[in-house]
Amino acid sequence: MKNIASKAVIALLFAGALGSCQKSDINAPASPAQPALPAAIDNIDPWAIGDQHNAMMNHLIAQMDGVENQTTEEADLLAGMVGMSFVTQNYPQYNATQDQMDWALAFKNSLYNESNFHSIPVTGILQAHLGPLEQEGLLSPGEYQILTTMFTGLEAARDNGEGVPQLSLIIQQAEQAWYAHGYNPALHQGFVSACAISVAKKSLNFWENYPDIVPPPSGDEIVAIPPWVIIDGIGAAAGAGASLWSQRNNPDTDWGDVGGQALIGGAGASLGGSSKVIKYLSRF
Repeated sequence: MKNIASKAVIALLFAGALGSCQKSDINAPASPAQPALPAAIDNIDPWAIGDQHNAMMNHLIAQMDGVENQTTEEADLLAGMVGMSFVTQNYPQYNATQDQMDWALAFKNSLYNESNFHSIPVTGILQAHLGPLEQEGLLSPGEYQILTTMFTGLEAARDNGEGVPQLSLIIQQAEQAWYAHGYNPALHQGFVSACAISVAKKSLNFWENYPDIVPPPSGDEIVAIPPWVIIDGIGAAAGAGASLWSQRNNPDTDWGDVGGQALIGGAGASLGGSSKVIKYLSRF
């Protein structure tokens, strides 16, 4: 049975996100149908990573019982073990490694803490982690522009207190821009941006519909959905980018490694680091 305190604490995180808009007010606009894409020849589909991310998040949450009583190091160790087991058992095409999980947990520890959870400098993170890839030709200017536009838009929505419909619209526009470029996923074109868009899109759905939401304590509303979507999406983009960067001198790219680090980066940056946020929220 889930630890009651853990459920309540996590629930507080998302309750505030709904404080300014009722569930009936946040129905996201439907995404238009996109043209069918050729299948990747190696079963590495960036558009599937969003659903895989949500499945991994559900599994991690179920296994992170009592995390609010652990140190960050203990929670990271548990998340790493559980996450690696889940990915290797369910998605063997990603060639997941412990190095990928170690990277994801180190990345999230550098990404946010109790004080900056709602003010993560998105532009600076993109420049630091994806700018060098564009300069080296590992990320096309079109992809970099798609990612920059989406994440700066999500950042502005976060800072302006926008609700789910605006977040959904920003992600939908990024998806439309991706398709307009005519990328061919069978050739792994547009891979990094597709991973990030897919994870951000599914992350929004995941957190909007997170169960066990309870009313927040009076005066302690916490708007959690926008920063969490940003964290998930950036984790996926930075993870895929880190893998590409590490392989930049290789004659061939291991796309299983790129996809695996995108998946682990999205989930690891999000829930792996939630011990900090959970411990922070437990005082409410």
